[in-house]
Amino acid sequence: MGELDHTNFEAIAFGFEGVLAEPYGGQFVDGHSGDSFTESRYGVESDMVPGLDEFVGRAAEAMDGGLWVVSSAAHDTVSEFLLKHGLRDYFADECIVGPAGGKGPNPDPAPYVEILRRAGLSHEQKKLLVIENNGLLIEAARKSGAVAVGLVHAPGGGWLRRLRGIQHPNVPVGRYEELGGAMGLTVSRPVL
Repeated sequence: MGELDHTNFEAIAFGFEGVLAEPYGGQFVDGHSGDSFTESRYGVESDMVPGLDEFVGRAAEAMDGGLWVVSSAAHDTVSEFLLKHGLRDYFADECIVGPAGGKGPNPDPAPYVEILRRAGLSHEQKKLLVIENNGLLIEAARKSGAVAVGLVHAPGGGWLRRLRGIQHPNVPVGRYEELGGAMGLTVSRPVL
């Protein structure tokens, strides 16, 4: 298997905005930043990203847990979103991590460093896989010592090129089905 084989990792961290949750109305907006965007575009009522439910279930089973969420959204918002979509049992309460002190500058590797600490991993091991769709957060994840995947599920596939400040991720993927295949996780849905 390749670089993304699930046996290479002990933990997976998902971004919340655009990686777990679709923005309201399914619209991706260029040039967003800050808390007002997160609060106005993502929340408990957001739809989940297509293919997420099956990917999370298979990843949790293959990795015996080890799933994390990184978000600047309120902890309760993320927790309620996961509960609404039947995913809450895959994420322990302490596995929802935000910037230190509640809000931090992007790109800030601190949330990923915190996951490494809580999971008992060192940054040299490259045992944390981060799934993000924002170039600045991909850069932050890579600074922490994680392997970063750019999830590009927006219609037209041009989202990756438009990511502000993108430093190419280790691997760009189009959908969770494609990522599951690259990780050696059996996924039954076809790649569209």
